[in-house]
Amino acid sequence: MKENKLLKSVGGFIATNKVSILYIGGSVLAVAIAIPLYKRIKNLLNFEVEKARTFDYIEDIPVNTSNATITPNQAKIFSNQLVDAMSVSSGTDESAIKSVFEKIKNKDDMNLLYKTFGVRKYSTINTGEASGVFGGVIENTFGYIEYDLAGWLKTELGLFDWRTKRVVNEKLGLIGISI
Repeated sequence: MKENKLLKSVGGFIATNKVSILYIGGSVLAVAIAIPLYKRIKNLLNFEVEKARTFDYIEDIPVNTSNATITPNQAKIFSNQLVDAMSVSSGTDESAIKSVFEKIKNKDDMNLLYKTFGVRKYSTINTGEASGVFGGVIENTFGYIEYDLAGWLKTELGLFDWRTKRVVNEKLGLIGISI
């Protein structure tokens, strides 16, 4: 009996507020679509000439595994988790990025993670890794940009991701880098 009354009141609310509910739902949907679309268009319309990049310094990063609290295998897992978090089609998974960086305890951990991440191809079409067979064809046509960990993070984390950037910069600061 109580459920029927609740159902009738909810149904009555929806019936009297159809237009408002449609506007609110449409606005939420528009924002959910607009943010990833904006990121992609911004990257596509960036006509700046890319400077030659060299990443020789990555090989020279000193890693003292005896002081590190993570293993090389964990660093590889963390690197892949970061790529996955930055290759999500619905946008960047900030909580996953934050989670990885919260596991970094000292400079040697950060050096190990940075060196293990290395240099990876970043798709400006998919904003992350290649999206698949068809997406890969399009991405290969327009090319990739090679980024190190800082480059990926700088590209993926925007103005509204300041909480995640704070954690990331705290850990990157251990090795003298910030985004």
